[in-house]
Amino acid sequence: DYFSLIYDIDCERKCINCTELQDQVTPLLLIHYLTVLKRLTKHGLRKDYVLQEENLQCKVKGRILASENLRMNVIGRRLDRCYCSFHEYTVDCQENRLLKKALLFTSRFIRILSSHDSYVKLSSLTNSLLTQFENVGDEIEVYQIKRVATNRLFKDYNEAVILAKLILKRFGYSIEKVNKKESGTPVFWIDMSRLYEVYVYG
Repeated sequence: DYFSLIYDIDCERKCINCTELQDQVTPLLLIHYLTVLKRLTKHGLRKDYVLQEENLQCKVKGRILASENLRMNVIGRRLDRCYCSFHEYTVDCQENRLLKKALLFTSRFIRILSSHDSYVKLSSLTNSLLTQFENVGDEIEVYQIKRVATNRLFKDYNEAVILAKLILKRFGYSIEKVNKKESGTPVFWIDMSRLYEVYVYG
């Protein structure tokens, strides 16, 4: 909880052109994200009602979409089917999709750190977290990412959502940019007094 107050990254401003800072901030952000996710998944992923549309066979669920049903079933003489719209209580909600997408970006970046001492530990942590998200999809559009809001009832989720958005913005919402060498470092600050306190405490 205290660590999130130690640093901040602003991806909106112009990048810093400094070779000494290359790839120093991103690992900090990603490891922080993995730690928050590890704590979050201990309690299990939250579920939410998600609107689904499906062509069901021999049953009706929720509301029948008349125009879609007419086009797909009645005209095609598939009278045993019914096109319905219904809400399903599932872990495959937008918040979890956002978290999984950022986790996939993190997993891709960690492969670059294969020569680092912490690689094995970070890789195993990432793989264990990905198994927690196996029932969650990773298809989420940029406009949907921006719509995902924080919720006061889920404190751990709030921090994870903020970090996930920051990770995706850091790589320009494209997983292909993860392996590319960035020309600059995003603007960031570190509260050295807080960092020193944590160092002494450690």
